[in-house]
Amino acid sequence: MRKGAAGEEIVANILESFPESFCVINGLTTPFGDLDHVVVGPTGVYILDTKNWKGVVSADGKGELLLNGKPTDKPTVKPFVIRMMNVKDKIKTLCNLDPFFKAVLVFPIARVDARWGETGSANCIRDDQLWSYIVENEITTKLDKKAIEALAQAFLALATMDKEFHPSMKKNI
Repeated sequence: MRKGAAGEEIVANILESFPESFCVINGLTTPFGDLDHVVVGPTGVYILDTKNWKGVVSADGKGELLLNGKPTDKPTVKPFVIRMMNVKDKIKTLCNLDPFFKAVLVFPIARVDARWGETGSANCIRDDQLWSYIVENEITTKLDKKAIEALAQAFLALATMDKEFHPSMKKNI
């Protein structure tokens, strides 16, 4: 668990440097499971799952991950995407918005050889790609300040359904 927490801290530190137009929520517990990081900004909503794996991460040709050429103990991509889609449905209901959502697996110390699209609806990136992947994303429909605020509030409302939630959030909207 400490290994995973160290990776999450690395990613949280990177997200801290994002522009003020982005809202970052770290360690969000939802009725659908834990989310390591949620980023809401002009370029959309990103659900990040940090994997502090060592070695080489690649795709297995069926949408799942391999670590050093071998299958992992349990599926990673599919459960994460399902969790993100369940959260998206709830957020959509809470704030009546349907923005771009993306599931992203972030690897702070592993080499990532999984190419875009090889892991279905989730993308795999290194931590040093977070800025370009999220902040510099060239999507056509940008979220405005009001939508970002509404989405951030919806995530916090979802989190308060968990009695143990204590927000660790950067909010500079």
